[in-house]
Amino acid sequence: MEYWVPASITLDGFETTVGWELSATDKEFIRRWYPAAPTPAVATGLLRTDDDCDEIDFRVDYGIVNSADVGLNLTAASGLTWWKAFQVPIGAADYKLCQMQNGAGASGTVPRSSLDSSRPIRFHKAKLFGVHTMLGYTWDVTPALPGGSGLSLTWKRDRC
Repeated sequence: MEYWVPASITLDGFETTVGWELSATDKEFIRRWYPAAPTPAVATGLLRTDDDCDEIDFRVDYGIVNSADVGLNLTAASGLTWWKAFQVPIGAADYKLCQMQNGAGASGTVPRSSLDSSRPIRFHKAKLFGVHTMLGYTWDVTPALPGGSGLSLTWKRDRC
């Protein structure tokens, strides 16, 4: 790429015009000095729903299922047996439920093309007398779930 050099600033009247195209050499030096950030193999963390001291470990693995799908997995930590669930937004207004009961986990996949990245994931749990209740907490992670990724949630605490 050439930079514009007007004749008025050179001693011999030499000038160049603006060059907007990157040469092969320009591109090679850019790649050397600014390498692309690697895609992470995994992302982990802790969610706190602000409901009865709930804590949920999350893990997003990349490149572990078919590239057209997103994997979903929900498990309970030792000792948690009440019903728990989360919903991922699909289509224009629908949700897919991933639920566990009696300590038994649940897993499955959804086509990535069906996920609605403009809406968050919702959480549910059984509360007093086993009533299934949607929590006020939501998580806007759907845009970070490319095809081939898997979302694993481990509900590890559900009361104070």
